[in-house]
Amino acid sequence: MTEPSAYTRSLDRSEIVGIVGFAFIATGIGGGSVVLANVLHIDDGDAFAVLGGVALTLAAIFRPWPFWWHAKALLVRSVFGDRGATALYLLLGLGSVTWGSLRIRDWSHDAATCRQLFEQARNSQERIQALRHIPRPGMSDAPGHESLNAWTCARYRDFAGF
Repeated sequence: MTEPSAYTRSLDRSEIVGIVGFAFIATGIGGGSVVLANVLHIDDGDAFAVLGGVALTLAAIFRPWPFWWHAKALLVRSVFGDRGATALYLLLGLGSVTWGSLRIRDWSHDAATCRQLFEQARNSQERIQALRHIPRPGMSDAPGHESLNAWTCARYRDFAGF
């Protein structure tokens, strides 16, 4: 009788618990970023970058089975080795946290600027001009194409709730 391959063998209890736990963590990151964005009135993409970066950093440190033995992680490990893969995942995770945090900081500053412009408006014409104002031309959903999708004060108002 031949040995079952890695694709046909049955999973033991710890592997099933690991996969289910990893699914819960992934769902928590996705859903948690939307909830966090709504509670803090920030962009959900930036919240996802922070939470995803934290998760990637923790996965690189603790090496849970579903992450460390995933096919793509195995490919990275075969190219860079275990230490190199850990360093790469730590760099990517911490970079994501930093990028998301900086965007949240910029977002908060821009929302405060828009809030101030809107509150200083004396009539409806000035309020319309305040809502059309672009506080940071580089803040966009499409990096490299900022002019196509720049954040106006009206968009900040929708998300930041001022």
